[in-house]
Amino acid sequence: MADQPKRTVIVTGSTSGVGEATALQLAKQGHTVIIASRGQDKVEATAATLREESGNQNIHGLAIDLSSLDSVKAFAEELLNHHTEWAFDSLILNAGISPTSLQISPDGFEIAFATNHLGHYYLVKLLTQRLLENAKAHQRRARVVVVSSGTHDPANHNPTPTPIFDLEDWRMPTSSFPVRVYPQSKLANAIFANDLATQFDPKELTVATYDPGYIGSTGLGRGLPSAARSILDVVGKLYLYAVSYLYGSTFQIGAMERSAPFLAQLAVDEQLIEETSRYYCIDALDKCSVDAANPQYQLELRNFSDKLLAEKGFISSN
Repeated sequence: MADQPKRTVIVTGSTSGVGEATALQLAKQGHTVIIASRGQDKVEATAATLREESGNQNIHGLAIDLSSLDSVKAFAEELLNHHTEWAFDSLILNAGISPTSLQISPDGFEIAFATNHLGHYYLVKLLTQRLLENAKAHQRRARVVVVSSGTHDPANHNPTPTPIFDLEDWRMPTSSFPVRVYPQSKLANAIFANDLATQFDPKELTVATYDPGYIGSTGLGRGLPSAARSILDVVGKLYLYAVSYLYGSTFQIGAMERSAPFLAQLAVDEQLIEETSRYYCIDALDKCSVDAANPQYQLELRNFSDKLLAEKGFISSN
């Protein structure tokens, strides 16, 4: 990696968990990193910590709340209009939430769908043109890495309910809440990533989907007390081992020391960036789900996402 060209990478959800560890990996490799998470004080504190730990001064922080379309728009406007020197050419869409109760986003959507999918979808719409321009100026491909989860794929024999492709239910669930909303939002991530890859010349922009495996120390369960999160981590791992033993589950238990470096590599390694529509798990090439590869689902989700953005006045309706 030492001889890789230096990139400027936006990492969402990068003040904790895999996102923060990935940002640190990128910083240590000499890349410019934009910390994009909730709370300006928190992103600035994380950026300062990463500068100190990595010795790299090109670490910046800019607040964004992916559950709020207003916040996504404000982030993009601030970035595009006031920080042109941050010439980003890679995006890691990592921010995510796994709610333990029904929560509604500021725009009136179920919070996991709003945060994990729709906020990222809108962010990409706002940043794509500049992303392409910056990459072209550097004579390289633009890169988008979408973090999904193995829970989105029934073939993995997950210990979570099987996602159902029902867009109206994704917007606002009518049953089985909250157990199904997280894997369904992760299915949305995988469908979106595959669809995005079809819309661009791979010589200009490429897309990867990434499953970091189950890592209990992430910020997904941030709504729970710390003691409860620790207990849940232990119980979760024991449960996964039991499911694997009894049913042959292929759901992967990840590790920060493996997942974060590879996620960073997906955003900056020129050989990996040449490939598009690839799905990776932890640190190896894997297969995406049948649903995520379904062109009809890709088109329906794109149209539905645009419809929601238009309904809220964030894009024009056609």
